Amino acid sequence: MMVRAKLACRIAMIDPDRVNEAIARGDYRCAPGTERGSARLFNERQVLVLMIYGRLLHFGLSPATAGEWACAFDLGLRKSPDAERIALEFEETGITDMGDADDPEIGDELATFRFDIGALRKRMKAELAKEQQILGRDDEGAE
Repeated sequence: MMVRAKLACRIAMIDPDRVNEAIARGDYRCAPGTERGSARLFNERQVLVLMIYGRLLHFGLSPATAGEWACAFDLGLRKSPDAERIALEFEETGITDMGDADDPEIGDELATFRFDIGALRKRMKAELAKEQQILGRDDEGAE
């Protein structure tokens, strides 16, 4: 399944222009690539990571920090693709590890930040199912 950037941003509750700006500045390095003039397409994991990026921005993190953390969660999802929860571990020097929050090796550092990937997947799938019920062109912004 591939999702166009505009829909991925709607699911992630983030303005597509802010995402493009973050990508252009290098703040969100794990975004999928695109060809000039083509729509950026996100796979399921990339939509989940964009959702995490959006949540981190809503929590008040700067775009650069939110991008760094979201991309670390992306690595955690790649490492543990079936995990229900992904965690980042922190020490004074920054992120030290990431992966399945249920792994006994994760969570024994100074601080741990977790996302419920199962809940995010459920929300993403509900939004995609809702979109599939809509036929016709996107009239967003039309009067």
